[in-house]
Amino acid sequence: MEIAARFPGRFGVWQVYNPHHRTPLARTGVWGVKIHPDVHECRLDDPLYDPVWQLGLPVLSHGQTGSPWSDPAQFAAVAARHPDVPLLMGHTGLWPYGFGRAARLVADHPNVFLDTCGSKMTGRWIARLAELAGPERVVYGSDACFLDLRTGYGRVALAPLTPADRALVQGGNLARLLGLPDRAPAEDLWRGAPPA
Repeated sequence: MEIAARFPGRFGVWQVYNPHHRTPLARTGVWGVKIHPDVHECRLDDPLYDPVWQLGLPVLSHGQTGSPWSDPAQFAAVAARHPDVPLLMGHTGLWPYGFGRAARLVADHPNVFLDTCGSKMTGRWIARLAELAGPERVVYGSDACFLDLRTGYGRVALAPLTPADRALVQGGNLARLLGLPDRAPAEDLWRGAPPA
C-alpha cells in the first residue's frame, strides 16, 4: 500500500478475499477485490462472497469454463444480482473452447468485463471478444507473475483491432472502470528512442 500511496494512479492495491476466513475488507485505499473461487473451492455465486458484492468495488475473479467454482454462467448470475458491481472475468473462461461462450453468457450484463490474461489467449481471440462483447468490455490482463508480461501485451498490440479499440483494451477500459485518468498506450509513450 506504501508504493500505491507514493504513486497514485500508477500502482494500486487489489485485496484478496478468502470466503472461509472472512477477513474484513477495506473500502478505501484499494482499487478492488481479487477472488479465486477455484483455489478456495467456493462457487462464485455462493453467499459467502456477499461481503465482496456489498463493498461495491470492482471485483476480479478467476473464471474457468467447466469449473464447478467459476464457470462463466456463474458470472452471468452474479452480474444479474449485482448490476452495480464491476466484475472482471479473469482468463475469460480460461480455455479457447469456452471464450465465445463466456462472451455470449455475459453479453447482456454490462458490468462484466472480459480479461485477456492466460497462456491460451490469442490476438485473434481478443479481437473476437471485442466483436462479441464490445471493445469497451475487454481489458488487458497479464496473469503476472505466472506469465511474461510482454507476451500478453504483445497479443493485444498485434491483435486485429482498430487503434481506438486497442487503446480501450490496453488500458482505457480499466482506467475508466477504476476512475483513473486514461493514459496513452506504451507504443505512444515510446515513440522515438526508448528511455535510457
